[in-house]
Amino acid sequence: MVGSEQAVDSWLTAEAEAVIRQAQERARRRRRRASAVIAIGATLLTVAGVVLVTEGLTPDRPSGAGRTVPVARSLRPGLIVGVIAGCPGALSYPERIPTLAGVVTLFRGRIGYKEVRPGVRQAVIPRQVRRAVAAVEHIRRGQRFSFREAPGHYVLSALAGDRESGLFRYPPLAVSLRSGATARVVTSAGCA
Repeated sequence: MVGSEQAVDSWLTAEAEAVIRQAQERARRRRRRASAVIAIGATLLTVAGVVLVTEGLTPDRPSGAGRTVPVARSLRPGLIVGVIAGCPGALSYPERIPTLAGVVTLFRGRIGYKEVRPGVRQAVIPRQVRRAVAAVEHIRRGQRFSFREAPGHYVLSALAGDRESGLFRYPPLAVSLRSGATARVVTSAGCA
């Protein structure tokens, strides 16, 4: 009887070892499959990321959604400088354009137009642009304004004058700023 119990025990032990080996082999195959799937997924994500980045960095290529604008080659800031110009008057010779004191506001975005009457359009600052204030500068008479900003499209608005002589809002100006460039601007209402 003892011999048969030992035979059963050895048979059960051999059976258990075979089941354990099979389970270990199945686990090894699952791990290999999972690591292969992870490697393929990581490769696909890397390729997709590289494609998206290279497509986005291609110069003069429009973006996929929203407004189409060329992608800047370099993101060095540009400079917007200028003055608020007044009218020289009728008897000034040689003509010297006076520069006025006031407040200059720079908005991110593009200028809009509305039709005042048939055939006549007036420049306006769209509502979404009015919320995107990039910078504000108060300047004195004879002083220049200067803004250092990232490349892009901007709208410049000037309010000139003082409390004694009255305030005057100049028409908005569109400014396109390239990387590292300087845009020189003279706000003027057009003297009669």
